[in-house]
Amino acid sequence: MQFARPTIRRPPNTIIFGRMDRDALARAARRRLAREALAFERDREAMLLSELEDALAEIEGPRLDAELYAQMTPDDTALVRAALGDEPPVEPEPEPGIEPDPEPEGGVYTEEEVARLETELGVSRLRQSAIERYLELLADGRGG
Repeated sequence: MQFARPTIRRPPNTIIFGRMDRDALARAARRRLAREALAFERDREAMLLSELEDALAEIEGPRLDAELYAQMTPDDTALVRAALGDEPPVEPEPEPGIEPDPEPEGGVYTEEEVARLETELGVSRLRQSAIERYLELLADGRGG
């Protein structure tokens, strides 16, 4: 009695690989992870920079506006203020016997927040530089 040889069925369009180059696969995975980390840091830098710009605009904006508006005609100043949404709010008349709440000093942002954002931007840029160097070494084949 002769036994039938089992038939191995493979899914269509499959490729059978020989011995894999483990180093190349590891490099590819590390390259992918490093590129993802770099993209994250670039996005983080852009977000921090935008937040820093907002903070500085809030802190320095009124002084800067006063300097610039002084060089413009009143009509142009009014047009720019309206376009930027900087029209001063119309203050309602206070009701008799009720004191209005005092305005808070400064805005939401403080100099400490500006310093923190500048520090975070520096850290993000250092990380990007290190990750870019890592990617260069991976590409040169000196990482292993």
